[in-house]
Amino acid sequence: MKGLDVYKKAQAATAHTDLRQVESDALLKVARQMESAYGGPSGPLFEALLRNIQLWNIFAHECTVEGNPLPQALKTQIVSLAAWAIGQSEKAIAHEAGVEGLVEINRVVAKGLSTRPVEPLIGGLSANGAEQA
Repeated sequence: MKGLDVYKKAQAATAHTDLRQVESDALLKVARQMESAYGGPSGPLFEALLRNIQLWNIFAHECTVEGNPLPQALKTQIVSLAAWAIGQSEKAIAHEAGVEGLVEINRVVAKGLSTRPVEPLIGGLSANGAEQA
């Protein structure tokens, strides 16, 4: 099943739920996975980064769908942010960048979407992506 199909299925299953909250929860889940996997084996981090790419691809695609009610300026900003997040995720997969920026972006966007308080993530990451004590 493609990412967009999964998203549509989740939308249908949660029609009674605030979709902003569903999106916020998805961003936080991926951010937590990236943050917790960063210092460990490459498998979990790779999977989290792939999920991050899929999630941002969905957000960018939804901004191009006819009838999307968001203002054009906001859709443009989301597509731009998605392009950055996807590129940064690809760099992290290639070990050319850390995940701290991705974790922070996901967290900030999730906080903006959320209808409830956003809990802090696991811990801080240093500028080079290494876990801080």
